[in-house]
Amino acid sequence: MRFRFTKEIIQECHRFVLGNVVFDFSRYLQLPPNETESTPSIRSRLPAYESLIPFDTENKWVLMASVLVFNGNNPDHMQKGIDELMTVKTDFEGCFDFQALDRHTFDTRVKL
Repeated sequence: MRFRFTKEIIQECHRFVLGNVVFDFSRYLQLPPNETESTPSIRSRLPAYESLIPFDTENKWVLMASVLVFNGNNPDHMQKGIDELMTVKTDFEGCFDFQALDRHTFDTRVKL
């Protein structure tokens, strides 16, 4: 696949559903460094939750809103999903700054 393993990351996620909109409230945590191995490898056991380290220094949480559409190739279905997300953006205006991001932003594969 021309991708390589670099490290394991844990996503702590809380999911809420309102109508057709799915809200994911999440943050990313790193596993503590493994002192015995010089190259990263997949662990067979997870460490204790308390030993996980926030991925970023500010320990930020991300709120993501999404809508699952019936047929992504149908422009009418896509527009209905976009309209629902724009309604959510308007409803939460002033509390959250929702932005449309490219789906590749969340791709965890590292290209060689």
